[in-house]
Amino acid sequence: MYTSDDALYQWTMCPQCGAFGAEFCGYAERLPCGCLDDHEHHKVANGSDKRLLAAYRAAQLEQWHARDFINPHATVLLPTVREALVQQPGAAAAAENCAGECRSLAEQLRQELCPPAPGEGEGLETLCSGCPGFVCGQCGERPAPAAGVPCRACEPVVLLTENQARQRLNWRVEQLAAATDVHGRRVNGIVNDSIGAKTRSGLSLAKLGAALANVERWLEDPSSMPTGLPAPSPEDLDKLHGPELRKILATYVGPLAGALYEPIPFVQKQLNDWMGATSRAEATDEQLRDAIMQARAWIEDTDAYRAYTHPEPPEPGVLAAPMRTKNAAADSSCSLCTALVVAGELIGRMPHPHRPYVPMAWLCAHCLFDRRTKPRLTDVLLGA
Repeated sequence: MYTSDDALYQWTMCPQCGAFGAEFCGYAERLPCGCLDDHEHHKVANGSDKRLLAAYRAAQLEQWHARDFINPHATVLLPTVREALVQQPGAAAAAENCAGECRSLAEQLRQELCPPAPGEGEGLETLCSGCPGFVCGQCGERPAPAAGVPCRACEPVVLLTENQARQRLNWRVEQLAAATDVHGRRVNGIVNDSIGAKTRSGLSLAKLGAALANVERWLEDPSSMPTGLPAPSPEDLDKLHGPELRKILATYVGPLAGALYEPIPFVQKQLNDWMGATSRAEATDEQLRDAIMQARAWIEDTDAYRAYTHPEPPEPGVLAAPMRTKNAAADSSCSLCTALVVAGELIGRMPHPHRPYVPMAWLCAHCLFDRRTKPRLTDVLLGA
């Protein structure tokens, strides 16, 4: 390489720490890492490091595709199939033990005019007649690392650079989001959780490969993709308290915001309004359990969230339909008529009114359904 005032620069790599860069004549002691500090008497020209040569070879075989405005992914750098650089389990031992006369036992028997009986030749097709190993079942001419596994020439390994892995992973995530009808932000979170990472920034190529393998496996069967969210039953929620419930609820906020296309602070406010608490820190265990169940329901049915935030106006003279009902977990009182509500009785909540009115908490079944058709004395006083 040539610079503005110098020449003969080469890529080089530090043999101790792996740092690389372009230095004069490929001298590795000039690298900023400083591992090789003798610049005068011990020159280390490491421009032929096998890792650099592998990178040159990989770059030389890459294939760019012309721009195609119909397919937005046509400009992606597609991988080239290569045999080198990636170790296949058992392949080295198979090649080392190979006698150079690869031929299956079944083929040998056929040449000797004594073919195996029907049903007995399946295993003989992969056993090598020249050594105690296996032969490729496709070409029958090269060693295979295991029975039924093709040789490297018949099924070469697809190698990806880091940039390719990220591009392909992002593309597969888009496909998975479309196949599962789940927002891409949430799918990305599930993918990151599957490899134990909060973000894909700075991930190693091995981690990216594991994430790509997961996504491609889920694409084959979209129903196999995990939800990425804890799904405790109501019985399990009853056993949890305070910080444990807040931790579960916090895991729902991000995916819920992604599914609803709403900012996270706004979603948090809606959940607090649903609980009837000013913040999660002040919410009771029962309020937190209700918020967890409702967040899960909104993720599964976003239309229910729209109905909650923008309820249909009731017909004249008719009460609005409650937005949710359940059986009371403990004795309480109606937040409107203050009547006693015994544990197990039906209670519910009405849609949020417009400002300046404030939402009501849980109401008894009478206030939910019969307050106008079968009014009590309390209802008359409240109406007055």
